Amino acid sequence: MRNKFRRFKVLVSFLCIFAVFIQIGSAQKLKTITMEEALQQVFEESLSHNLLRREHDLTKKQYGLNKQPNLNLTAIPMENINGDWKTPRGSLDLSIPLARGLDLSGILSFEASRKGIDTKPSASLSLNYSLFKVEEDNTPLWDRELLTQENALVLQTFSLLVNLRETLDRQLVEKAEYELLKLKLDAALLIPDFDTADLKRQFKAKNTELEDIEASLAKQQRELAMLLGIDGSVNYNPHLNVNDLELVLTLEEYKDELFTFSSKWQRANSDLETAHKKLRNHRLSLGWDVVANGEVNLDEWKVGLFASKALYPQRIIGEELELLVDKNELGLVETKNSLEDSLQNALRTIESEKGNLETQRESLNEVKEDYSLAERKFRAGLINDFQLSEAKIMLKRAELKYEHSKFAYGQSILNLWNLVGRNLRLSFVEVVN
Repeated sequence: MRNKFRRFKVLVSFLCIFAVFIQIGSAQKLKTITMEEALQQVFEESLSHNLLRREHDLTKKQYGLNKQPNLNLTAIPMENINGDWKTPRGSLDLSIPLARGLDLSGILSFEASRKGIDTKPSASLSLNYSLFKVEEDNTPLWDRELLTQENALVLQTFSLLVNLRETLDRQLVEKAEYELLKLKLDAALLIPDFDTADLKRQFKAKNTELEDIEASLAKQQRELAMLLGIDGSVNYNPHLNVNDLELVLTLEEYKDELFTFSSKWQRANSDLETAHKKLRNHRLSLGWDVVANGEVNLDEWKVGLFASKALYPQRIIGEELELLVDKNELGLVETKNSLEDSLQNALRTIESEKGNLETQRESLNEVKEDYSLAERKFRAGLINDFQLSEAKIMLKRAELKYEHSKFAYGQSILNLWNLVGRNLRLSFVEVVN
């Protein structure tokens, strides 16, 4: 009887320890994918990136149409005025923007008659130039906007891979605990009059937790597949390794990059410059709007200078422009403070994640020592096989927590580089390999 119990005890011990390691091998059924492979797939095949590029190119074309020739056809096939039917007629209008304030326009009119179609060509070159008008620069920052969108795609890819990796790791540990609870419960049922109610509750709760993890994994695999632009028939096992980076975490180190890249800062500066020009021109013109006009047709030419002034108290107009300058100066200061606050927050986040990484490293070293002690106790017969398996699971959990803290540290660095406008497609390899 004693020999049977000993054999059973050895078997349980082997199963408990094996249950922890068998979960590690289960991840091999998934297809391994690295950050580099994921990004290559995203930027080559992903529907999200293709739509992004198409939208970017289309917007540039739409903006460029403002500087392209415009050709419009107008036709009036039938019209009745006071009972009199007019003959069909129409016109072909051509407008070519040559420069700011300078347009070349031409008109070709035609009208149907019994003899055929009569054409009435006419052309004109016109120039309108406002001496004191201030043109606002609303030119989109194409490359900057595209970089911002592509960086967001890199961050999204890394975030999905990290979330999936962490959920798979969580499943690994929880399955090990599930198997251990199952073995404990089976062993407890062999003991007469042993109260198994608490073990059953733990076993049921762990089973529910595993079901929730499975649902989360399915959702995350679908999200990753959609981002990669593939069907959901393949499940992935992200392989991520975050490098140990030592950064200079000071405001001055990144401030120039931040203000050079920030479209908000560029726009705030542009708005303030425009407001100053409007106020200066208003004072120079004393409120007059002066326009030089010239026009050349096929049979005549004319030039003129036109001046107009709003019948509105000039002092109020001047005060409005002064207020506009003051508001834009305040807006520039607020934008500067907001950007510096964002940079400070990003730097503090890195410091915090770095501190957490050190904490997890120290904790892992302590758990390694505890497990080494547990092994010695087990060999000396001071603890049972279940306690050794629990120590092994605690060690695995500590190892994964340390790895996950490295992921968070890497994400905080990428977020900083994104904020200051670095190209994450090129620089992510400094963080993740």
